[in-house]
Amino acid sequence: MPAATPTSSRPEGPRTGTLSVSVGASDLRLHTAQVACRNGIECPAAHAWSQTRPEPESRHMAINVPSTVAAFQHESTEHAPVVAGNGAPAGYIVSEPIPVGGADDAADFDTDNDTECGNGENMTRTETRSAAREDAGPARLDNLTLARKEGWRRFVNTPARIPPEPLTRAELDALSEDAFEDYNRQRREWHANLGPIKTPQLTALHEDWWDISDSNAQDGDKAKGSVAIDAFPGLGKTTSVLAFAREYHRREIKTLGDTTDSGHERWPVCRVGLTGNTGMKEFNRAMLEFFAHPGSRRGTAADYARRALDCVLSCEVRVLIIDDLHFLQWRNSSGIAISNHFKYIANEFPVTMIFIGVGLAARGLFCEGSDYQDAVLAQTGRRTTALGMEPFAVNTERGRRQWRQLLLAIEQRVVLADKQPGMIADELCDYLYARSTGHIGSLMTLINRGCQRAVRSGEEKLTVELLDKVKIDAASEKARQELELAINTGKIRVRRKAG
Repeated sequence: MPAATPTSSRPEGPRTGTLSVSVGASDLRLHTAQVACRNGIECPAAHAWSQTRPEPESRHMAINVPSTVAAFQHESTEHAPVVAGNGAPAGYIVSEPIPVGGADDAADFDTDNDTECGNGENMTRTETRSAAREDAGPARLDNLTLARKEGWRRFVNTPARIPPEPLTRAELDALSEDAFEDYNRQRREWHANLGPIKTPQLTALHEDWWDISDSNAQDGDKAKGSVAIDAFPGLGKTTSVLAFAREYHRREIKTLGDTTDSGHERWPVCRVGLTGNTGMKEFNRAMLEFFAHPGSRRGTAADYARRALDCVLSCEVRVLIIDDLHFLQWRNSSGIAISNHFKYIANEFPVTMIFIGVGLAARGLFCEGSDYQDAVLAQTGRRTTALGMEPFAVNTERGRRQWRQLLLAIEQRVVLADKQPGMIADELCDYLYARSTGHIGSLMTLINRGCQRAVRSGEEKLTVELLDKVKIDAASEKARQELELAINTGKIRVRRKAG
């Protein structure tokens, strides 16, 4: 690839120079990335890299860029750009590619994207999204991560799926081979994404979250209250949080627009997932990687925290989701440091934190005590509202009614040729409760896999015999026999009373 040669020498202060790039038959497009790092690390302001677009002859282009690019040495292994899967230097906030096919091709692209944050660091403004990408067809959600803003945007902006048209056996038989395969592909994807279903538990949680998030619209000098979702696995904790966050994101964008008054991209929600060895530095870095900040590759924990604060303020983040909090070892030194860091975020960041985890109370998130560690954790607990989720219980008539309403909602969504009214809500009522133990995660897994088998085998309906062949999580399978015995002997009643 031809080298990018700046025409200006390295300045002492920020000035603008001209970057000359030769573009030839090596399939190049020119991209710009306005970046600046802390700690005196000079980063490139513009790069050219390969994009599959052949050019018949060599071209030469010149654009104005900050002349600090002259300080960047491609030979340096410490500063050399890492090429990501999309061909862009990993971690760089980049604009859309500028086509090199002719002068008119680039007319709609703004290359002057840099702006200054409150502390003087350069940040990229809104990404320009090409109409070609928007019109390319429905967005895919099977190849994204919510740990990156691009994946989050696709998750938020993709409209609800349209279910495949229900067909009878005769209509299925009349399809050509290609049409039949395409129809089954649509059903595979549909049944794999039946949720989320607005259960009473989910509705109640969302009302609580709206109360908390809306009441946190205080001025920046006040600490925001946090939320902790503490429940067993398989109850839909993350699903319910993401459903709320998507609604919140859409509301904020609809009300305030997709750019801030300063011209930055508006990101009302940021999501961070913890791992088994997450410390304060890794947590701050994960926040930077969500925004594709170029400073996520080098610096101290304090550097990362300052850059994360810059991103949150510039992009006007209001909700910070922290998933899998149970991975954190609260009572070791790393756990105490993270707990203190959460306090710092609550004090300095204008965000509502939503913690998601299993057994958070047992791990000490809300504990009180006399020693220093307990006091630190107790302060986190005092600022955190604990919300829980319970499995469907059938020990009351109200609980049985809710269970039946859930099965009716699922039944309406299933697309099978031989589906009949009551196939799920009546014929499989007891069976599904015993198999799932009332956990919606296990239930949806069983329905999904059962539908896949029903389509693939040609049975086109859900029965006890078919579902007995479907395996789900070990915890549900372990409790199945005990629940089936209790239901068969009348100790547990799942169905509502007649009339």
